Amino acid sequence: EDTPDQAKATLDIKHDMESAMPMDRLVCGDVGFGKTEVAMRAAFKAATDGKQVAVLVPTTVLALQHYNTFKERFRDFPVRVEYLSRAKSAKQTKELLEDLKAGKIDILIGTHKLVGKQVVWKDLGLLIIDEEQKFGVAVKEKLKALRTNVDVLTLTATPIPRTLQFSLLGARDLSVINTPPPNRYPVQTEMITLDDEDIIKEAIQLEMQRNGQIYVVCNRIEMLPRIEDRIRRLVPEARCIIAHGQMPPGEMEEALEAFVEDMGGSAAFGGVVAEDLRHRFVVTLEDNTKMKQTDEQLKQLPGVAKTNAAYELAEGFSTIQSVLHLVSAAVIAVLLVVSLLIISNT
Repeated sequence: EDTPDQAKATLDIKHDMESAMPMDRLVCGDVGFGKTEVAMRAAFKAATDGKQVAVLVPTTVLALQHYNTFKERFRDFPVRVEYLSRAKSAKQTKELLEDLKAGKIDILIGTHKLVGKQVVWKDLGLLIIDEEQKFGVAVKEKLKALRTNVDVLTLTATPIPRTLQFSLLGARDLSVINTPPPNRYPVQTEMITLDDEDIIKEAIQLEMQRNGQIYVVCNRIEMLPRIEDRIRRLVPEARCIIAHGQMPPGEMEEALEAFVEDMGGSAAFGGVVAEDLRHRFVVTLEDNTKMKQTDEQLKQLPGVAKTNAAYELAEGFSTIQSVLHLVSAAVIAVLLVVSLLIISNT
């Protein structure tokens, strides 16, 4: 069942897509509030109207997750969903791009490869951008040419100031999903030490019993094998994977994809790469003060709120609160400028 905000966002997007002007809408919402569901409906409408859909995401792991989600959702409909990845062979990529050019692919999900010169669309109608703040300047410059005559839907939980400013000024349409789904439970947070092994063991076993997953975030690569040994000692039945940024790209991608696809209670341990993981995972910050996790790295995780004592796990910052903070800062800046102008004139 839709939340009121989801229903309103869906209707607004439908109206935008049916209007004469190309859509340029920003959908803001915390993690788990249903932004992807709204995007899938927009993609389905475009595909059934004979248009192609591009879903641009910042990482290959997120591309795989979206591919699985879209594929499962549209399995009963004549909608072909594919994704571009480094894991695909050159032959597979060539065949995929040929089918895309011929119009045989309805929805294509991928990273910045989607804006490359080798990607030719037959009739692109909708561009969905997930986590826009993670894309660099070069990708955004290419997006300007791609998004000229197509509908654009941007999804984010933490919009960059420039994007949010455009929306607040009316240059871009804004939809805020601030209502949590009925089945979404608040996150329980406990501050414990590494010596509380009974609690750690119980938490892992409880998550595995419901076919969930666990990942431990550690910012020191040299400590990952020791953490893995400790988990194996506490919970021998847990299947463990290590992933970090210094691994070869192909090897790291295989490890993360194996973790994402295996819903049987696997445990993965990584550093900054943990920001690529989504959905119903239990997150543990492994002694973050000792690991020297930076504010920016922790904010990239699926919902981390800072407290006086440490970093408390949450399901994302309040979107409305973030908007109000930015608006307050903008008002203060305007008042300062006006005051300076008055003083200079006098």
